[in-house]
Amino acid sequence: MAPTHVDRLGALASPVIAALTEGIVVLDAQGIVLAVNLAGEQILGAPASMMVGAPLVELPWTAFDIHGARVPRESHPIMLALTSGDEQGERLLRYPRPDGDTRWISTSARPLRDATGALAGAVASFRDVSMHLSAQTLLRESEEQYRALFERNGAVQLITDAATERILSVNPAALSFYGFSREKLEGAHVSLLNGLAPASSTPLMNEIVAGRLTMVRRRHILASGESREVEMFTTPLHVGGRTVIHSIITDISPRLEAEAAQARLAAILDATPDIVGMFDPSGRLFYANQAGRRAMGLPDSPDAEIPADAIQRGHSSEDAALVLVKATAVARREGTWRGETTLLNADGTSRVMSQTVIAHHDQAGEVSHFSSILHDVSEMRKTEELLREQAEELEHQSEELAHQAEELLEARDAAESANHTKSRFLAQMSHELRTPLTAIIGFSRVLESNREAHLSEKEVLYASRISTNALRLLTLINDLLDLSKVESGHMEMEWSEVDVAALATEVVADMDARARTTGVELLLRADPSARRLRADEQKLRQVLLNLVGNALKFTAQGSVTVSLHLDADGRPVALDVDDTGLGIDAANLLSVFEPFAQEDESISRRFGGTGLGLAISRQLCEMMGFTIELTSTLGKGSRFRVRFDA
Repeated sequence: MAPTHVDRLGALASPVIAALTEGIVVLDAQGIVLAVNLAGEQILGAPASMMVGAPLVELPWTAFDIHGARVPRESHPIMLALTSGDEQGERLLRYPRPDGDTRWISTSARPLRDATGALAGAVASFRDVSMHLSAQTLLRESEEQYRALFERNGAVQLITDAATERILSVNPAALSFYGFSREKLEGAHVSLLNGLAPASSTPLMNEIVAGRLTMVRRRHILASGESREVEMFTTPLHVGGRTVIHSIITDISPRLEAEAAQARLAAILDATPDIVGMFDPSGRLFYANQAGRRAMGLPDSPDAEIPADAIQRGHSSEDAALVLVKATAVARREGTWRGETTLLNADGTSRVMSQTVIAHHDQAGEVSHFSSILHDVSEMRKTEELLREQAEELEHQSEELAHQAEELLEARDAAESANHTKSRFLAQMSHELRTPLTAIIGFSRVLESNREAHLSEKEVLYASRISTNALRLLTLINDLLDLSKVESGHMEMEWSEVDVAALATEVVADMDARARTTGVELLLRADPSARRLRADEQKLRQVLLNLVGNALKFTAQGSVTVSLHLDADGRPVALDVDDTGLGIDAANLLSVFEPFAQEDESISRRFGGTGLGLAISRQLCEMMGFTIELTSTLGKGSRFRVRFDA
């Protein structure tokens, strides 16, 4: 019988099969094992003599699939290739070996045919992938552990692609800290967090990848827009053929703020002249401010070592040391002790110090240390002694002053009584004088009219002068009466809603004839649509008459202008009376509002008047809640402004 293709394979290919690192099993058409190479023996854990010549289905092999189900021998890839004539793809099987070890084997098979194409057998190749699967399992478990640590860790962590500088992964702590969503952060460029130009991060990333930089301080921007100072501890990792940066981020803003606050506190303590120190329960001083270091003869530098006996140097007198022992005991029991102590200077002089000792406790409630604050009150004690001496002197002087005060009160009461008497006299006399003056004015005007033509021209002139002077005297009496009413508090207000524009128009019309006789132009600027103002109409009229009359009196040529100013809503805010008259010297601006005051005697002689008009006007304005302001330039004119919005 001629040898088959399988026979030739077994005879000719044995050296090749033996050299392969993969396991090989060859079957004939009946499923009898023809050959097993050395790698197959090692993988299966059985010698070839146990397998060659035996039907495959009868060999004591038990295989399981990846789900743990037992694989029948008829379903083994080599048997399926033999029975179906089709090539079988790679399949993963688990084999418990005779020596008790278990191997994962990846196997595939294909049929063998003779020269005529008839099925002549099958061959299976297989590899031991146990170590690979174990490594994959370990890697997967390691990755799962790393992911669990990454996700559950309370520290803020980022993983960034070193090449693209984009954020690959963030843990929940990072989402909470930055306030961004995962979709916003993952895939974003790191410039989203550091706020820098994208290209500026590349040199820093290269330093981290090279291992030359492991800690970076940056200012990161949160989703809220708030910026925080952070420290980034970075580690380059090589994963899947690319380099990533693992960063653990710590928010150091609170620490920096605390350090800044501590520095500010240290600066404040060093700036104070008070002695501030801290010592532990054993009495060892571990902190002293600049004043304290100088008091103990220590260097000014806060970093200089403090000797063990420093606190004894500070409390150099025996009494001071005893006071400190007592103060510490009380502070330990009650929290705080306050009192006084005496310190000796290097020259032997002493200082009286106000001292406060405070006990500080740790979380367990135990005293951790004490603070001591000493304030020099030596000068204050000297001052107190001096004040005691002065108090005795002042007590003696106060008795004399009390006696003088009684005399002054009596004098004040007498003056007030005299003032009230004066006001009552002025009011009564003014009233009594008005009655005859009214008659004089009336009869003089009758004579001045010369209705029956019995009077000569000179007699009519005399009657006119009597009328004019009587009117002037009546005006004076009215002013005195108004002044006395204001000073005695008897001036009554009649409030109403006043049309200021109409009032100004009436006053200007009344005064226009007087202005024409002097050649002065009297002008009015008042919007008739102005809103009404709450005031006493008659008193406001009197104020305006006084101001316009005063302006006409002291204006020889030019103009007098009355202007009403309104706000955006049409409410009157001010009323101006401007003139182009003499003007007033700056030194006399305030005195013109005093009763009986004029700028100088020559003006009084030239223009007449008593100076009561402006004084009464100011007081009437104040009673209505208004103010009068005066601005003037000597030789150019004056402006009197009544402010309604004062």
